[in-house]
Amino acid sequence: MTVGGARDGCEVLVVDDDEDTRDLLVWHLEQAGYRVGAASSAAVALARIDAMDVPPRLVLLDLMMPGMSADELVGALRGRPSHAAIAVVLISGVHDLEARARALHPAATLAKPVDLDAVTELVARYVG
Repeated sequence: MTVGGARDGCEVLVVDDDEDTRDLLVWHLEQAGYRVGAASSAAVALARIDAMDVPPRLVLLDLMMPGMSADELVGALRGRPSHAAIAVVLISGVHDLEARARALHPAATLAKPVDLDAVTELVARYVG
């Protein structure tokens, strides 16, 4: 799994407290040729992004996170000029995902369990 440090960065950062989901998304996107980083929490994700010379172009973010919430992470990203352009895709198994995500203005939403083909299409749209 590529972690992506301050020097090498990553194109996509997967943020999910569920290790199985996180590992599956990272593995799938690496197989598709993307540079992928991972974080088990929103706080770790923000610290990792802040440390990167070049931030990721896309964050795949679980909506329901312990500790720092997805709302707080999105607010922190949008509040930093160097991070404001990062596209955020919210992922969740909640039944009212669209309604709950609306206030965060995500680039897209994906329902869990995720369709890996849909993930690949979204990443290609935002990362190239």
